[in-house]
Amino acid sequence: MAGTITVTLKIDRDKKKAFYDFCHEQGLMVNKFFEKAAENEIERQLLKESGDIFANYGKRKKSAVDFDKVIKELKLKEK
Repeated sequence: MAGTITVTLKIDRDKKKAFYDFCHEQGLMVNKFFEKAAENEIERQLLKESGDIFANYGKRKKSAVDFDKVIKELKLKEK
């Protein structure tokens, strides 16, 4: 890691209090919690995109055809 920066975040006052209370009760550092949450969300989104690509792979129309089938359909003789 190259270093740290300050990030400003607007959040509902009640949610902020609940979040800070939760972190305090669990013994968590707020900045580390946000950092890990961001990493996890990025990874989750990338995995979701990869899963979507993989799921759609099988649905694509096949562009390759069986050579023997083409020969029969065109009534050609194999050499």
